[in-house]
Amino acid sequence: MTITRDHDLQLADGRVLRYQIAGTAHGDVVLLLHGALGSRLVHDSLSAAASDAGIRLVSYDRPGYGGSTPHPGRTVAAADDVAAIADSSTWITWPSGANRVAAPSRSPALPYCPTGWPPPPRSHR
Repeated sequence: MTITRDHDLQLADGRVLRYQIAGTAHGDVVLLLHGALGSRLVHDSLSAAASDAGIRLVSYDRPGYGGSTPHPGRTVAAADDVAAIADSSTWITWPSGANRVAAPSRSPALPYCPTGWPPPPRSHR
């Protein structure tokens, strides 16, 4: 079954990041890191293909775009925002042996990928 759901994440600094989960409800996670002028919105055909492959696609609106609030004074790098989405998630089951996470990106999106990705195994509440 193909899903598409938007979520808002309240950050400690008061900002909101809007992200979308598309594809299948369970399975390995692919974080989509878009380049300039992109958004969290995933095309229906990509969502269906991901669902058929057993993949969850997670994408987000960078600060100041779409449903995410601006981050005045920020640099291009937003890796901490991507990490915050992953850390707050209920869609990744840690340790990483339970679900795999991939973060493919093209040149314009590389500054958004967290350093040392994927993160070390961790547990959630």
